[in-house]
Amino acid sequence: MKKIFFSLMMIAVLALSACASPTGFGTTRPSASDQVTTIVAATMQVFPSNTPEPPSQEELTFKVLTQMGGLFDAVAVDGNTLYLGIGARFTTIDISDPSSPRLLWQSEVLTDLPASIAVQSGMAYLRVGTEMLIYDVRDPVLPILAGRMSGVAGNLFSAGDFVYTITPYIADRPLIAFDVNDPAHPIEAGRRAVSGNAALAVSGEALYLASGRQDPVTHTYEGTLQLVDPTNLERTFSEIALDGAQGYQVAVLGDLAYVVENRLTGGPDVLLVLDVSDPANPKGIARQETVIEQTITGVAATDETLFLLSRSFPHSGCPTSIHVFDITDPTLPRSMDPFVPQSCFNRFTVSGDTLVATSERGLEIYNISDPANITLTGELTPPDGFITAERVALDEDLTYLVTTAGRNRLQRLRVLDLASPTPSLLNGDGFDWGYHELSSFEGLAVRGDRLFGLGPSAVDISDPANSRMAAGDIGVDNEEGVFYWPIPAQIGNILYTGLLTNTPDGLRIGGGFGIVDMSNPDKPVLVNKVSMEGATVTALSVTGRYLIVFSQKESTRLHVFDVSDPLAPVEVGLLEPAVDPSEQVEDFAVSGDTVYAASRGGVKSEGFRFTIYALDVSDPSHPREISRFELPDREFVNKMVSAGDTIYMRLYNEGIRALNISDKAHPYLSGYFPFPISDFAVDGDLLYLAAGASGLLIVQVER
Repeated sequence: MKKIFFSLMMIAVLALSACASPTGFGTTRPSASDQVTTIVAATMQVFPSNTPEPPSQEELTFKVLTQMGGLFDAVAVDGNTLYLGIGARFTTIDISDPSSPRLLWQSEVLTDLPASIAVQSGMAYLRVGTEMLIYDVRDPVLPILAGRMSGVAGNLFSAGDFVYTITPYIADRPLIAFDVNDPAHPIEAGRRAVSGNAALAVSGEALYLASGRQDPVTHTYEGTLQLVDPTNLERTFSEIALDGAQGYQVAVLGDLAYVVENRLTGGPDVLLVLDVSDPANPKGIARQETVIEQTITGVAATDETLFLLSRSFPHSGCPTSIHVFDITDPTLPRSMDPFVPQSCFNRFTVSGDTLVATSERGLEIYNISDPANITLTGELTPPDGFITAERVALDEDLTYLVTTAGRNRLQRLRVLDLASPTPSLLNGDGFDWGYHELSSFEGLAVRGDRLFGLGPSAVDISDPANSRMAAGDIGVDNEEGVFYWPIPAQIGNILYTGLLTNTPDGLRIGGGFGIVDMSNPDKPVLVNKVSMEGATVTALSVTGRYLIVFSQKESTRLHVFDVSDPLAPVEVGLLEPAVDPSEQVEDFAVSGDTVYAASRGGVKSEGFRFTIYALDVSDPSHPREISRFELPDREFVNKMVSAGDTIYMRLYNEGIRALNISDKAHPYLSGYFPFPISDFAVDGDLLYLAAGASGLLIVQVER
């Protein structure tokens, strides 16, 4: 049944998002009513988008107070020091005793995850977002930021005075060299076009560039290995043909290069061993076929062993395996039994007899002196008890977080007690409700002793330390009843929520909203329905004795219901259309007697356009537009929260925008926190940001 609900949810969301003016939920205009005053398009007061601004504009600043959790991901090793990205921090770890890794230092919160780390001659190079940060790590207890460079993408590789990267998402995928001889002033030193999928390994003598592409006509793959001058990317020492593959991996150790042709299900994978003592004349000394049938995402070599990290195809997650090859005699590489870890590796690297890997369990250190018997020797677990933070909701001193956990990255609810000086998790390992991916629901919200936004059902949080699926949930148990999307609104024990309707064409989400009596939380009762002439409810909120509802039919409508009797709402006002007919409201927030709606216009191919509408409901029977404010191009708003004279808006993968509404006729942008987040909650001047792999950020807003 859950799968049915999720399928229906996705169908509804896709239907609403397919175009700027959906028509799939009926075309009949609402009839007039003695209780409803309709403001139609012909009488709407339209305001210019560029309204005059007040003489003085307050600017907000944002200060990160706390970061908790964070993905253990990018990693590099140099001797007994490990360089590791944990969430949005860069850290150094002492692994001289592998059984007891020790944190030496951590940076301030950076602007994004460290996506790649390379270490060379006492310098560490990090890619954070589209910026390269250069740290002097000769003293790993106190690294010093020595330089930075913007406009950098892809994984970083260092050798000598250069750092190299292959830039993804560009047609020619250029290989770029950066001269870092002066760390304070890095400069681009050259670039070279690369076709198709590519892998890179570096040494002092040459760059080893394996790349391939699929022929658009024959759909066959072809590839090459090019040995390139590291000081002049336009110069090629030599080039050899590779068999067609969907991906390549390269490792270089001394005078030997190891090239892996990864064919997935298109045939056996191939390991090539090349003598590259003369870069102008590489010689193949071994070729071995092996069947992996997974995506190979990493390779590392020691003097005697080659290690390949693979992931289950076509998924990018688990299970992962380490495939091991004995290369004591490089002319006769021998495949050994793979090592299957109990966790799901993100990245790995090797040094001597040590393999270090990052995973959902944190940092794992293995002894590989006997490759046939790889053993775990030490761990560094997440200090806060969780890694990711995908959704967040607040309820007094408690913070509800959706995290991911375990090899299968299942969604898990954690409850964080923030009342004590040291925040602690109340519910141990958390409540796991079994879904692999986040739903399309807009976020978390607490309503009484229920938590909504995790799916079509609710979670009982009457005992936060022992959260559980709500018993007697009519949103799950009945084939026709309520559907907890959008996030319900509540007055006392009465809940207003979406409807799941049984039609001749099957179940669908729509047909107004339902009224649910939650007096007995274990037996919620659907006591009434408000049909709204078949319109689909897209957002609800209660303010005072009024219920504000946005619905979608042939246009977006704003409804005002008097809920003095919560069981019998009376519609007293209607604004139709509430926004331009070609637009659709993504979310809204209420501040006093004004509704602020984020409305999406335009089409995806040309870039969406968002406008913030201020809609006055001081006279509930005559809702009206009082102003509108256009956001910068391509800023996609999907959540709004009101706090005092500010509306905070989550921008899709781009951070938080603040809109000052002290003068509702002249709102203005008052601040921007450019950090990618997936959800947020507000408590006064504190923002709680669910930042995905960066964990949970608590941010102070300063005026």
